[in-house]
Amino acid sequence: MQRSHIAVGPAILFSSQRPTFYSPNNDWTLKAPTDSTVYPALAVEAGLRWMVLKNVSLDASFKYRYAHPSYEFSSVVDYLGTIHEFKFSPTLSLFSFQVGAAYHF
Repeated sequence: MQRSHIAVGPAILFSSQRPTFYSPNNDWTLKAPTDSTVYPALAVEAGLRWMVLKNVSLDASFKYRYAHPSYEFSSVVDYLGTIHEFKFSPTLSLFSFQVGAAYHF
């Protein structure tokens, strides 16, 4: 027996960033400390499930996640002792394909 599914809903994503900046002529680098964040996201999934045995299925699904996290870096000191602060807010569109097996009890 084959079944299909579609799901849409909220998700919670965790990510971290540790950016490194380089001078135009590569004579210095500036490394920021790691910043981690947990933020809400939109999750969309579509897939198929095949029951190969009474209690075992094979699954294939496509997943899409959309999120807009924000990272703030402060007290980043360069080689001259200058303190820098900056914010990084990327828009993430994450795509994945998953294949797996499940046991149902």
